Amino acid sequence: MKRSHRSFVMLSLWVILSMLASTVMPALAWNGPAAGSSAEPIRSSAQSESASQPTTFPSSADPIPAAPERGMAEARPSSIPVAATAGRLLFAPTIDADGDPASNPVINAPVPVIDLRGKRYGVVALAALLESADPKSVPVGVPVTFQLWNTQGVQFKQTLRSDAWGATQVEVPLDDVADEYSYQASAPGYGETEVRRFRFDPLRVSYVVHADGAQLWYQRQGTGQMLLTVQSPVPLQADRDQATLIIVRRPATDPTLAQTGPLQPILNAVNEAGMELPFPTVAMRIVGAYTATVQVQLPPGDYSFLGSLTVNATPAEQFYSQPIRLTIEEQAAWPTGEAIWASDLEYESGRALVQYHAPAGQAIFDLIKVDQVPTINADWEGQNQFVKNSRTGTF
Repeated sequence: MKRSHRSFVMLSLWVILSMLASTVMPALAWNGPAAGSSAEPIRSSAQSESASQPTTFPSSADPIPAAPERGMAEARPSSIPVAATAGRLLFAPTIDADGDPASNPVINAPVPVIDLRGKRYGVVALAALLESADPKSVPVGVPVTFQLWNTQGVQFKQTLRSDAWGATQVEVPLDDVADEYSYQASAPGYGETEVRRFRFDPLRVSYVVHADGAQLWYQRQGTGQMLLTVQSPVPLQADRDQATLIIVRRPATDPTLAQTGPLQPILNAVNEAGMELPFPTVAMRIVGAYTATVQVQLPPGDYSFLGSLTVNATPAEQFYSQPIRLTIEEQAAWPTGEAIWASDLEYESGRALVQYHAPAGQAIFDLIKVDQVPTINADWEGQNQFVKNSRTGTF
């Protein structure tokens, strides 16, 4: 089954949340669990926007351990050429031809902007492809560096490793939509792409993001199980729109964390910062003109939930719900389905998070000892939704 390139209107969930860091992300920050069940949304108390900090999350493109750099002083990247001895690097032709002005943008097709709570932002997707000089070799795991700059200097720089098809892709949010930008990619042994330029069209809005508008409810249904329902402020179409549930979990407090493994200092830092660990995004089923639901089964712990609705009209709109915080105290029945995803990070000392296959409209998670995590079938690898997919080519 082919993996089709998504329209850029379907923005990365974590890119949007990072742009909404001053409103949505503080709402997900831990301030204690709620108990019991409620037929009304549970709203969090207002928090100071000035005290919040943007939160970044791991990229699915398997970046090397280096955070994106922004706002550096130089006017543009180094002009020292990168030798192409192993092949060539080019901007991905499939993405160039997808008809989306926001992906691999060019100067003669202005990029529409995003309206986020009344402020205009820009987001572009940059995609590159490595071609080996040896037709029998696929350049897997090659570090590819994307750089983007304007008249104020380099605004974005990140290095990611190429995937099984020699491809890399990154999404870049930008605050200034009035300036002209340039960008380029480079890779050791594969040279560098040409420099491309683009501008935004501040008067053309393709995507409107609302920090609120949706409403989220929950109902406990059994040990470790609950039904979550999100209500949309506008009519939904099941074949056009998407509803998702964002789940985050506060790591368990354990005085032995620092001595139990190389990843535990990360958990310590998460605990000290009052942050939470994100789960894979869970798809919800649209079951009515204004309603989407999902039944989730979770291991004991302290959780926060946030509903998200993507309405793919013109322009597309994204709505978020208020957060709900809950504590699950009892262990649910042992999952019997096939494991479809497992975390690399220990969500508790010595335990990894595993997601199991479930019927549409359900999601099942459990914490499993790291030495007992089941093998993930290759056909399920990276698929944490409800449809079995496989990728057969670039993008």
